[in-house]
Amino acid sequence: MNISQSLHVTFSVAPTDKINASQIKESVEVMDQTDAAGSHLNKSKPDVIYSPADLAALVGTTRADGCVYVEPWGDKEIAEFSRMRGLEAYAATRLKDMNELFNNFKQSLFSDFPDGADKVSGFTMSGSGAMQITCASNSFDAMTTKMLNERLNSIPGLGVLMLQHSSVVLEWAKLLKEKQGEVVELTLSDLAGAIDYGSIFSDPGGNEEWSSSWKSQVYKHFGAAAS
Repeated sequence: MNISQSLHVTFSVAPTDKINASQIKESVEVMDQTDAAGSHLNKSKPDVIYSPADLAALVGTTRADGCVYVEPWGDKEIAEFSRMRGLEAYAATRLKDMNELFNNFKQSLFSDFPDGADKVSGFTMSGSGAMQITCASNSFDAMTTKMLNERLNSIPGLGVLMLQHSSVVLEWAKLLKEKQGEVVELTLSDLAGAIDYGSIFSDPGGNEEWSSSWKSQVYKHFGAAAS
């Protein structure tokens, strides 16, 4: 995206809100450029066209409708946003398949282990990269926990999907840290216990809500501020 092009800035937030750069993704329309998705942009005829110089003078001022102008993204911010959204889209495809396999696992437990099936709430990744069940403390003794973990890890494809999702989350977390001014080296072991997939799948909202769920868990795990 060429920032030297004229920009039409529109904001759809409450008049009392002050928006920041992370919220501008649907607020900047580049004129004379076709948007591939298109559906989220305001296609009505713009009332004012602002040049980059005009925008620089407007940053921090308030429009008549109460919205506050913010500085538009540069190429770096656009690239970061695009990369993070691409990773989130790929992660959603992994979650969909993982949910199906985990549901099958739970159904098999109800048949073979009815007294304990309800106690298995989900699973997470261990420090070794294996899957381990999540449940309330003291739900199972050590032998039963070992049996359930072995059974979970024997599900064809689920462990691979979890590692694929975790790798994407790791890359996403690195970009998040970079946006916040930190350059960090992260490995999969840094994600151990970070995400409870059962918690994600318990949300009936589907992919969109699932994405919000794992991101919230990552923010909490790394002590990062949501942005």
